[in-house]
Amino acid sequence: MKKTKRTGFTWDQEYKSHIPDIEREIIGWGERENTITNADLFILCVAVGFSTGTERPVPPRKTDSARLDAVGFESLAMLKVVAMAKSDNTEDLMDEDLLFDRIESYAAGGLMLLADAVAKNKNFKDWLRGKLVDFIKESNSH
Repeated sequence: MKKTKRTGFTWDQEYKSHIPDIEREIIGWGERENTITNADLFILCVAVGFSTGTERPVPPRKTDSARLDAVGFESLAMLKVVAMAKSDNTEDLMDEDLLFDRIESYAAGGLMLLADAVAKNKNFKDWLRGKLVDFIKESNSH
């Protein structure tokens, strides 16, 4: 496998300014009150982008999002599976940079959708829960 030299992922610069609004809406969910890490938010963006089939162009490399070591081995493996789900060419699976580009493309799409939803939905949490539940139901039916 061609390993990457990246140390982290990159936010879509067009929607990066919306991250504090999204974080504010999400804080208080789950086990860790009053915090969400860049890794958690990045993974959420990938999940939303992948579950809706929404991608954006790969952002220019800035390494301003989640650091790879903060994402963790298990989550990084899951993100690679998401990237591989899109590929018809098995050779693509051997290039970690290509896999990471696909991950960032879904993250950029998810960030765009989350930013739009925060701006348009009074009850963002219900909107997000609905999107994720719909994806789980659809996944279970296949």
